[in-house]
Amino acid sequence: MNFLVLKLKFSTPLHIGESSSARSLDTSVIAPCADTLFSALCHAALAKEGEEGIKKLYNLAMQNKLRISDAMPYFNNGKNDDDRLYIPKPIIPFAKSQPENRKKIKKIKYIPVDKLFDFIDFADGNDKTSFEITPEDFPEFGKQYVLDKAVISRTEGASPYSVGLFSFYENCGLYFIIGFEDEYELDYIRNLLTIVGLGGIGGKVSAGYGKYEIYDEFYLDDPWDEQTEFLNNALQNKNYKRNLLLTSSLPTDNELDKAIEGSTYNLIRRGGYIQSYSYQQPVKKQTQYFFAAGSMFLTRFEGDVYDVSRGAGHPVYRYAKPIFLGVDK
Repeated sequence: MNFLVLKLKFSTPLHIGESSSARSLDTSVIAPCADTLFSALCHAALAKEGEEGIKKLYNLAMQNKLRISDAMPYFNNGKNDDDRLYIPKPIIPFAKSQPENRKKIKKIKYIPVDKLFDFIDFADGNDKTSFEITPEDFPEFGKQYVLDKAVISRTEGASPYSVGLFSFYENCGLYFIIGFEDEYELDYIRNLLTIVGLGGIGGKVSAGYGKYEIYDEFYLDDPWDEQTEFLNNALQNKNYKRNLLLTSSLPTDNELDKAIEGSTYNLIRRGGYIQSYSYQQPVKKQTQYFFAAGSMFLTRFEGDVYDVSRGAGHPVYRYAKPIFLGVDK
């Protein structure tokens, strides 16, 4: 499988509701999971080609010709042209007792690609390795805030509500990794991503949120620095003892028991409502709990694309196919 990094630069704030919160409207996390990206692609494919477009995306994923990571942040300190890429912090137990540093580490969600081995060595108890939380390595990617708004009705007057938003700083944005087999199919995904960017991704896109443009892209089989060389090797080589999950995803029932052996993980709730003209009123998707990006596994799994329509109307697909990063030979 080939891998491409796609960087997005946002022109409007982003609303991605906190999935574990009942108040998802007035909260927002920094980045969408892969199933949100896939759902947005499905809506773009439906607008472009009708039901055949959705079937095409579904088949690409089920035939393992398409893999998507969660979105992750990048940062540029302005000193050079290269953006620094960040990945989810590995979910691993700490063998070392450093209370103050551990409290700081617990608060961070992403670490630089070039600091991954230092982090793992530190967590595993290597006395020769230190891991410090510095502003240079762990910058702020943007600003999280709540915007108060109101719906105006002639009969009921103003109904106030709040929307949680995240605005990226000028030198920051999101990237994700696409695994693909064929250039023609990659062009198709690129085209859909361009359509999604015009309308926005996440929640409240009707209010203009979540708009982006594809800022940059590059193939990982042509690395030019330490971080791209590591990503290329770690994505292509499956012979690693431990594997970092880059996609919030879920094994099939047949894979689950083997996958959790020796694993360290967090779970993330995936829910939401079905957006379809076929439904006359909002219908909830089937709720599932995925392994969160950053979870660590000894055994890789294939996952699935689940129908979460709860048996009503047409299929509604939730993407749960993983991308793994080998981190320990």
